[in-house]
Amino acid sequence: MSRPLYFDDGVLEVETDAGATVAIAGLQGLTITPSWNINRYYTADSGFIESQKQSEHEVPVEIDYGKFDVDAAQEWLGGDGSTATSSTDTSDPQKFTVTAVTPADDGSFERTCVVEGVTFEEFPMVDGSRDEFEEFNLSGTGEIISQLEDTSAA
Repeated sequence: MSRPLYFDDGVLEVETDAGATVAIAGLQGLTITPSWNINRYYTADSGFIESQKQSEHEVPVEIDYGKFDVDAAQEWLGGDGSTATSSTDTSDPQKFTVTAVTPADDGSFERTCVVEGVTFEEFPMVDGSRDEFEEFNLSGTGEIISQLEDTSAA
């Protein structure tokens, strides 16, 4: 039986491929939407699709948040497997694993979704306006969904 999921009770974990936990908090929103490029084959004698194949899988990840530790930005600045306090000249991006755990409204189950190999082209470090709290948005692309299941019994 399916139950509504209550986002406000969920947990977001972000870590580097090296296993360093990245503190991103004050979660406002999270969207994980895997996609495939669908190739369709048509013939000249029919308007119907004759065959379909999928290729080029990717997992867009959008995180809206209000707080982050400076370590999160330093992980991104450092590139693959390192941290830095300024921009680093490297062609290997830092890859992150994003884990989202969301419970059902009655606690009967929890959905765990894990995206691996997430890279972010941009990492906002200052985003403020007068008389407002800073709010941030990370948009990235993951390589795979490595887990999507009920983990309440785990």
